[in-house]
Amino acid sequence: MVGIGDIAKLLEIADGQWGQVTVEQAGRVGVPEAALAELEALHVIEPVIDGVVRLRAGGRHPMPRLYAAWLRLAPETPGWERTLPDTGVVSHRSAVRLYRLGDLPGDHPQFTASASVAAPDGRTHGADLGPGSWQWVDGLPVTTPARTLLDLADAEPLDITELQSLVRGFVRGGWATVEELTTELSLAERRWWVPLLEALQAEAAQP
Repeated sequence: MVGIGDIAKLLEIADGQWGQVTVEQAGRVGVPEAALAELEALHVIEPVIDGVVRLRAGGRHPMPRLYAAWLRLAPETPGWERTLPDTGVVSHRSAVRLYRLGDLPGDHPQFTASASVAAPDGRTHGADLGPGSWQWVDGLPVTTPARTLLDLADAEPLDITELQSLVRGFVRGGWATVEELTTELSLAERRWWVPLLEALQAEAAQP
């Protein structure tokens, strides 16, 4: 039978993870799955996705399923102990959602991580992220606006008009400046960025 001690152990983990705990993290502190089932029946916790629960009295992430999917990338390791960016950051279409720029079609969360990391509840793109290519947004590591645009251009069937719309969203949302994006996208040396860069420069020149 579960007790106050079990709840206290979960709270200690959940406090740093927006109220969420993985099954593996709970097991490591001595709270087995049977105890989690009891707590769910008592409405103390609720499922978020398979393998992740949330304490109802805890915090709530603005995008709880995306946060839970990120936790599943390294289910035994608390979020604050992870080695980033190797253990995975939000990227591609999921990065667009995290930046509040709308929802591009896509059913599963997307992350970029080292080749040894797999996403049970999403899609993992294997790549090494260098310094300055990711940042924190709402408690989640995510690729920067420029890196996100480059990833989408390389991996997704987006046309230049859609990419320009995202660029405007990044700038108007205060996530990046025209100058920053122009500099970083110019370094990519990809021919299809030319119309986008010209549009950016024209917008910057407007009063």
